[in-house]
Amino acid sequence: MKVELIAYTPTAAGVCCDAAAICTDSNNGYRSLQHSLASGHESVLEHAVFTFRVEGASRVTLAQLTRHRLASFSVQSQRYVKLDNPELVIPESIRSSAFASEAESSMRYMLNLYQRMVEAGIPAEDARYVTPQAVPTSLIVTMNARELRHFFSLRCCNRAQWEIRQLADEMLKLCRKAAPTLFENAGPGCVQGGCPEKKNLRASEIESRVGQVTVEIETSGWDETSSSYMEEMNVRYVIVFLIVAVLVLVVGMALAVIASDTDDWNKEFDDRDQEAYLRKWNEQRKKHKDHTCR
Repeated sequence: MKVELIAYTPTAAGVCCDAAAICTDSNNGYRSLQHSLASGHESVLEHAVFTFRVEGASRVTLAQLTRHRLASFSVQSQRYVKLDNPELVIPESIRSSAFASEAESSMRYMLNLYQRMVEAGIPAEDARYVTPQAVPTSLIVTMNARELRHFFSLRCCNRAQWEIRQLADEMLKLCRKAAPTLFENAGPGCVQGGCPEKKNLRASEIESRVGQVTVEIETSGWDETSSSYMEEMNVRYVIVFLIVAVLVLVVGMALAVIASDTDDWNKEFDDRDQEAYLRKWNEQRKKHKDHTCR
């Protein structure tokens, strides 16, 4: 099987960073993208698309591949392209078994029957019904980055069939090379921390197939992705935190002083009111006493 990445969004990571940043009105696209992915909001990845050319995949793998609906497929037609002694895709489990010779001869017999039917005037689109699924085909497939990550999570898994797993591994290698920021942690669940099917499969086997990748951030002019920028940003955050803390402390002290002055002011007026009340009470008492004496 031959897999080639023939086209993709040139600034894939940059476009996705822009999409993530505009959602939150942020000026740090890379940080916004990482936050979006960590939160499961992967719609921002749909703005980057990747197109592959695949040659030599069996009709079995084609049937599995086209189940991924959020993709575009252009497949070699068996109506207009006649089969001419194609190289069959035979699993190793059959090649290494006692049925190898019998299986291949049976498939070759059906292909020979196909040829004789076409030569006899039966339309190729009808004669193809007798062809085995081991017949290879070629296709162009386009997916966005979000669907590709989903595709890799299922088809790079050790439980996926060997041929489509081989296809997914090759596609992931190409994607990691073209846009490492978007696919650095792409792959099945065991690579991301745990098998969703609880099968305890070995992530090391998958990493050995698709390889490790050192991520070099590729964005559309986002200087903030550099390590020096991130260090500078961390320093800025610390300074901002200290300034806010000092402001909170000053405001708190000012409020405490105001509250203290208010208490003194209220106490002063309470004392004055009490003196006035006592003075008025004594005057009333004196008048009552003078009236009683008369």
